Amino acid sequence: GEVLMGLVWFFIRAGQLGGALVLLVGFDCFLITGEMLAMTLEDLAFDVHNRGVIKLAHTKTGQRHGAFEAFTINDPACGLLYRRLVRQLPRNTHHRNYVFLPKLHRFYTLFDQGLKWLGVGDLGFKPYSVRRGGATAYFRATRNMEAALDRGRWSSARVARIYLNDGLAKEVELQLPASVTDRLRVIAAALSRWLEQ
Repeated sequence: GEVLMGLVWFFIRAGQLGGALVLLVGFDCFLITGEMLAMTLEDLAFDVHNRGVIKLAHTKTGQRHGAFEAFTINDPACGLLYRRLVRQLPRNTHHRNYVFLPKLHRFYTLFDQGLKWLGVGDLGFKPYSVRRGGATAYFRATRNMEAALDRGRWSSARVARIYLNDGLAKEVELQLPASVTDRLRVIAAALSRWLEQ
């Protein structure tokens, strides 16, 4: 989660609040990269307590059943960032617009630049790591395989277990240097202060 928060802060500093929001929602809802980048403003809704819902039109399950799937957004930071993004948009912005508007290669470029800026560019993180990291963090917090499986929309418990066990194993392998860990803590605090403004 700390690396993800660092990336979110990097996107915000680069003036890409939409990119920051797709990362945050992607982590919270275990979205695949295509779902993150296909997210539109009208797919998101938040209440006054910053609890939210995302409507996904393009999931495999949704396409099989000819229906939208909706998932709760648990992290209130998503609602805070959504409000900041909407406030800065031109008044006549259509809500069918993508949350991240620039060309897709810009997202991948910023993602890689952000990892280098954080000092973790050589650790093999990719945009699909957002889904894996979110699922792993959720499972670690809840220890509820069934809930993780449902939220991750995996086809079987076996696939989900492989995915989550792999994520947990990678977490154990990943020992960040103290200098990076300290920097990530400072960044997380800066992000938290910015969101609360």
